Amino acid sequence: MAAEVKRFTNPPAISELHTAVGQYLNYWLFVSELCRLCDRDRNPVPARNRRNDSQT
Repeated sequence: MAAEVKRFTNPPAISELHTAVGQYLNYWLFVSELCRLCDRDRNPVPARNRRNDSQT
């Protein structure tokens, strides 16, 4: 009986792997979004030539 209880108290290795992969992906997405925002602030996209409404 003790072996059965112990088996359910420790999460299986695949669960720990799944948690670690999820944390890595969340971290990677956060860092990539942060880098994208920093690059946008440092190198703003030049405005395209817009047609002036007074020239119609």
